[in-house]
Amino acid sequence: LLSLRQGRGHVFGRVRTLAPSAGRSPQALQDAFRNAATAADASVACTDGPFAQLARDGAHWRITALSTPDFGVLRSITVLGARQGDATERVLAELDFPAHAGAPLQLDERLELPADLRYARMEVLTRHGRRALTGAGRQ
Repeated sequence: LLSLRQGRGHVFGRVRTLAPSAGRSPQALQDAFRNAATAADASVACTDGPFAQLARDGAHWRITALSTPDFGVLRSITVLGARQGDATERVLAELDFPAHAGAPLQLDERLELPADLRYARMEVLTRHGRRALTGAGRQ
């Protein structure tokens, strides 16, 4: 995880950007973000607590969401995207977890999404209002 700092006691915001990287050098990090921009999987994520991942799994998409008691149980997971020819983004799948139903701290599921997607991305929201957003995965 990278943090921007102004002195030892100050960190800008609480949102972190996650990107798979082969190392910590500036070049390795630049390569990670360049590769993420063209990857089929939504490998980059921004979060202020929970973890979110949206990845191709054969003909399906695998959604993974993880939280902790500190960040709160999962409230909702929304997969958004656009099909070929769409002018705007639309909701492709939505999972809501009612508070009274014992909402989970984690979820790992496979979804079947339309075959003609231009891209898909995911948003995770917890009961404490924390969020995780993935980058856009492409077909």
